[in-house]
Amino acid sequence: MKFPSIQNWLGASIMAFKRFPFAMASAIVAVFSVMLLIEKQFTGHLPRFWMMAQLGIPLFTALQVLVESRKLQKTAWILIIPLLATATLVLYGWLLPNFDQSEHIIRYMVLLLTAHLLVSFAPYLNEKPVADFWEYNKQLFANIIIGGAYTFILWGGLSMAIFAVNRLFALDLDEKIYLHLMVLLAGLFNTTFFLYHFPQDFEFDQYERSYTLVFSTLSKFILIPIVVLYFVILYAYSAKILFSWSLPIGWVSSLVIGFSVAGILTYLLNYMLPEYDESKIPPFYKKWFWRIMLPMVLLLFVAIGRRITDYGITEGRFMVAHVGVWLLLCGLYFVISKNDNIKFIPISLAIFGLTAVLGPFSAFQVSFNSQKNILKNVLIENDRFAEGRMKPSAKPVSKEATQKIYAVLDYFNDRKSLSVLQNWLPTPIANFKSDKISTIDSIAHWMNINDRYPHGSIHEDRRELNLTFGANGFIGPVGDYNQMYYIALQPDLSQDNDAFFFRFNSAQSGLEFCANKSDKIEVLDTYILKYKMQNWLKQHDEGYISIPSEESAIELKGAHSQIKLVLNELVFYAEHDTCYLQKLNGVLLYQKR
Repeated sequence: MKFPSIQNWLGASIMAFKRFPFAMASAIVAVFSVMLLIEKQFTGHLPRFWMMAQLGIPLFTALQVLVESRKLQKTAWILIIPLLATATLVLYGWLLPNFDQSEHIIRYMVLLLTAHLLVSFAPYLNEKPVADFWEYNKQLFANIIIGGAYTFILWGGLSMAIFAVNRLFALDLDEKIYLHLMVLLAGLFNTTFFLYHFPQDFEFDQYERSYTLVFSTLSKFILIPIVVLYFVILYAYSAKILFSWSLPIGWVSSLVIGFSVAGILTYLLNYMLPEYDESKIPPFYKKWFWRIMLPMVLLLFVAIGRRITDYGITEGRFMVAHVGVWLLLCGLYFVISKNDNIKFIPISLAIFGLTAVLGPFSAFQVSFNSQKNILKNVLIENDRFAEGRMKPSAKPVSKEATQKIYAVLDYFNDRKSLSVLQNWLPTPIANFKSDKISTIDSIAHWMNINDRYPHGSIHEDRRELNLTFGANGFIGPVGDYNQMYYIALQPDLSQDNDAFFFRFNSAQSGLEFCANKSDKIEVLDTYILKYKMQNWLKQHDEGYISIPSEESAIELKGAHSQIKLVLNELVFYAEHDTCYLQKLNGVLLYQKR
């Protein structure tokens, strides 16, 4: 691959800008937006400029190659299409509300993925041979890998030079200079390199289509063995499920998706290899991959179906199920069809991505409706809903029902979307706000629902202590601890999708270390925190307290093991001098005794 020298780099940049003016302009805007964000944090409209420009790089690149493939360079479309795209991006950025809502971040990431997919197939929305499509994408993939390697090497070398000059001449440079350098190289150097080496034509003769030793080795001796390893693990786990006749744990969905992503990437790289390699491995993989994958898609549906049945639909579960449907469709297409047109993969994925984040059947709308239905059904069962409205009632509410109600309220509150419940309330949500308790607690208490924690209703003498620790990464001596976990615990958050996990015990006075045994959860050890909480309560009584970093580490012993908690945040209630954990964030070190 031709690499422009330093002297010719300006010329290469000009050539890239001449062919892809809107994409290069987007890269410049994105880079300088990020640099300003590094200095000023996330303030004003800078995040909007960055997100729109970042999305514009692949979008304008795709539209340019679409124009070139349709031979529209000498028509008005060469300006009309990118100008319409610019107007759409500006409108999208202007309509975006707050960036702290997960819905908009998820939608943006999917749109960014879709724009990159569009680059991969925009010139081939026609009858051009699949072999040309494969060669075109092989060259794009090589450009990405090589450009990324050059960028990383340049950043490392220049960073070492800056570090040396800074130390030798005592310049006291801000450490942000290394981040600025990375943004500049990744945003401008890497983008220029990629666009400069972008394929000039979209039709290739048989001599241009070839496999380098790197691609052949990567496919045969690295990717295929990795996919086979995934295959062995998943099929062994499937056999365990059939043998024990138990449902799969939720985490297996991630493993199936990982297997599918690695497998499809390998399938695409391996697609033309049988024509250039006499080994039996490439044609065998090409023939059997989709047939082997289809049963794993069924396993994915069973696993995610269990989570949806137990806890309803959320955006994450919707996305997993949506990916499962796409994998099923791809598998059936390549098993049944005789064409094996690999254009189907990026085109169908782009369509599925757009339907997941746009329209009335998007992940967000479906999830909101699912959670609202769960809340409505629980309220009806407990005499808290009638004639389309929430209402108070004297009927007791079980602990399980209370946790379900709070889980849904937390779901909408975390997404800043409590307004979707406005039609169910007799007064504006703003009237439920209080300086002492949260809005969701106020709504629940109005319906005469007990507090979410098992110690019963609200009492006047209840005190709350919210501790934040100035740890800043401080862990202290590790000693014999040999396992580390990042934990973020609340009583009503289920974490039983992992093989091993920590949770609050039933009394909310400490932690439990648990193992997921498919159909049941086994408690392996318990660690009590109530004495430490009582000591904090004696010292601080109540309120929001900042604790020095040297007090953030706590060692607790269980019957069979011990842990060291390095806390970032701890929230607990106290009633009648009994303490109940509400929230705990930090790092946990573990060792057997």
